[in-house]
Amino acid sequence: MHMVRPDTIETLRKRKKGNLRQLAQELGFPASFAATLSDVLRERHENVSLATENRLRVALGLEPIKTYEVEACPDCGGIHVGRCYGKGPNSLVVVIDPHTERIVRRHPQKRRRRRASISIPIELRDQLNEARKAAGKSWEEFLENLLYSPSEDAP
Repeated sequence: MHMVRPDTIETLRKRKKGNLRQLAQELGFPASFAATLSDVLRERHENVSLATENRLRVALGLEPIKTYEVEACPDCGGIHVGRCYGKGPNSLVVVIDPHTERIVRRHPQKRRRRRASISIPIELRDQLNEARKAAGKSWEEFLENLLYSPSEDAP
């Protein structure tokens, strides 16, 4: 949704002396534009487009609001930095802050690898850790070896 700039509203309030139909005509608009002027003064942002605000700003002697054109991603059609190759939301998203006219990048959320945990007595953990170190293996390799190696006790 477009938000009418505070300086547009303030300048319009200063220019308003009589009724809005008269002010609309003074600014070079038809008398029916008074409804739009009323929306601006009452801060009904949803009723005023950026193009309409820019026309009003020029009539009030203010600089028009700059706009930026950003090409859509050829893979997903979204707006972000670079190509996402269909991954969409994981790419950097570009947001243009209209009040400060700067580009803000929202970094993608990093997916953390899911890990399971178990509770065992500290003594058993220490014994397993010693055996793991002696074998020169990582925890993952050590546990896989325990799970998938044939047991001597098996029938």
